Amino acid sequence: MSGRFHPHFLARDYAKCVVAKGKCLLEAPPEEYEPLFTAVDFPSFGFRTMFGSWIVNRVMHPVSTPEFDTNLMFHAPGMGVVNLAEQFALDPALTREFAFELQVDHPAVAHGGKKQDIIMSTDLVVTFERPGGVLQRHAYAVKQAKDLTERIIEKLAIEQAYWTKRRIPWSLILDTRLPRQLIANMELVMEFAEKGRLPCDALVVRDATAWIVPHLSTGAPLRTVCSRCDAALGLPRGTALSVAYHLTLQGTLPLDLRGAYLPNATIEPHCAVA
Repeated sequence: MSGRFHPHFLARDYAKCVVAKGKCLLEAPPEEYEPLFTAVDFPSFGFRTMFGSWIVNRVMHPVSTPEFDTNLMFHAPGMGVVNLAEQFALDPALTREFAFELQVDHPAVAHGGKKQDIIMSTDLVVTFERPGGVLQRHAYAVKQAKDLTERIIEKLAIEQAYWTKRRIPWSLILDTRLPRQLIANMELVMEFAEKGRLPCDALVVRDATAWIVPHLSTGAPLRTVCSRCDAALGLPRGTALSVAYHLTLQGTLPLDLRGAYLPNATIEPHCAVA
């Protein structure tokens, strides 16, 4: 986030604190990427936004609720996302250049008795896999609409110029434009993204899957189908629903996460998985 500050994030320390430590390398394996800063570097207001990503296989560090929600959105099945890099450091040599060209002040703080430029960052850089296996990166700034002051817009202009120079698309995501139902459903299912988090073993997952898939073709709500599955297989209440959440994230169940509240979701008979 462009205006955040931590004592180790002064622009003068970019080579020592970012480059030398191998942080913010988009070319690094997804599980080895290190953000400029983490959620624990800043005061908490009671809601920790760190979470384990099943796409990049590491803990991610969105530092605000809108950033957390945006990350969940990009974890939805069918997005084609293969990598996410949060809190990406921008080279101060370039951001200073763009600030000068735009005739705006570079982000800075009072430190050591004088004004010091800070390292700017982009909230999220997403890599998509397009048809034919082509990889495409897209940079995103995530903001609350109410925070779009003139000064914030100036900082965003510097950020946009940075990515334009690198020939990478850049977009601004506002909290008011996020798909709320999708995010609410993703919060429900994210706990069950990996089989190891399910409250049952692989045999139960297999049997529950075999039961759930054809019965959803009747058009009954997911919660009803899963409740019947628990009863039919003698499973503890809620087991089948957790399996269904896992299957939804894997894309096995074509439930519309942007549509109804997931437990009430249905599949039209002609859309059911064979």
